Amino acid sequence: FPVTIPGLGDPGEDNVYGKGIIDVQAAYNWLISQNNTPVTPKKREYDLVITRMLNPEVDSPYVCLSSFSPLVEIVNYGDSTLNQISLSYQSGSQQYNHPIIPSLSPGNKLVIQLGSLPIQSGVNELKISANHSRFNQEYDEVNNLRYFRITNLKSDTLSANYRD
Repeated sequence: FPVTIPGLGDPGEDNVYGKGIIDVQAAYNWLISQNNTPVTPKKREYDLVITRMLNPEVDSPYVCLSSFSPLVEIVNYGDSTLNQISLSYQSGSQQYNHPIIPSLSPGNKLVIQLGSLPIQSGVNELKISANHSRFNQEYDEVNNLRYFRITNLKSDTLSANYRD
């Protein structure tokens, strides 16, 4: 692609502009001249994403609690309304299901409060997965699964470490 990268500063590589900036239109035209055929981008018709998980009780992965109720944010990055959205989550060997969410319009997000989950002493892992009625046509199913780790520090251990 050398003809598609015009220099911006001094000739050659420099510390301000590097080797130049790509002229996307020139690069496209060059690819066409080399008998490459453009393809239509994959449409994001159905794309549900778990964007983040929050612990509303404290802003830390370290707690001294016996339970917590996490918040989960989901976003519809697709072009179509998603229907019958289900969330399932697992903490330890216990499996939970959140009530069905009827629909989520394109571009909209929703923050969901999950039920109270027990926290054992030490490191705890919460696995959350999201599904919808057209999951077999999902754009990227990898971003429908998230893990959240929270460490429960024993309060008696903490107080023993900070005694006078």
